[in-house]
Amino acid sequence: MTAQVLQPGTVISGYRIEGLLGYGAMGVVYRALQENLGRHVALKVIYPEKTKDPEFIRRFLNEARAAAVVNA
Repeated sequence: MTAQVLQPGTVISGYRIEGLLGYGAMGVVYRALQENLGRHVALKVIYPEKTKDPEFIRRFLNEARAAAVVNA
C-alpha cells in the first residue's frame, strides 16, 4: 500500500494532525485534534487505492460505526 505521511499541523476536514500513530491494512492512523470540539482523536486516513473497492468502503464504514458506539 502507498500513503503519503501527513505532517504535524496539517488540517483535514477540521482535524489537525499531531503525529503518526501507525500503519494498518486499511490506511494510516494519526493522533489528531478535532478542532471544533477540542478533543484528541485517532484519525484513520485510508489508502487511496482502497477507495475504489465498494466492499472495502463498506467494511471501513462498519469499523467506524463500531468505534463510534464504543466511544459514545
